[in-house]
Amino acid sequence: MKVTKFLSFVFIFTSLTLIYVWQNIHQIELSYQILEREKVIAKLQDQNRILEYNVAQLKSPAYLERKILAKHMGLKYTQPTVMISRSEKEKQNYLNYTRKFFLWQKINSLISKLFSLRSEAEAKP
Repeated sequence: MKVTKFLSFVFIFTSLTLIYVWQNIHQIELSYQILEREKVIAKLQDQNRILEYNVAQLKSPAYLERKILAKHMGLKYTQPTVMISRSEKEKQNYLNYTRKFFLWQKINSLISKLFSLRSEAEAKP
């Protein structure tokens, strides 16, 4: 009789403790989700301010006047271009260098994957 009461008490106590721990873990997860959503809201508010500024700038009389004047006078904005020409020898040197660099980069990434404990060491919220 005493053993069954004791076991039932231990079972109830363990169950209540597990429920309490689960609630705390769930509360922490929810707080992380709230923080992430607050970051998203702040980012969207910043983007909204930028867009409102751009709309106000596009509606400004000075901007409209410049656009109309440029259209009537036939003015066009040029696109910046850069022309670079290389000799065949420079092209071959560049290709050889990039091949060596990418080969070294692949070897380095393989070695780092072999000796990395990153996935086992990271804690997930």
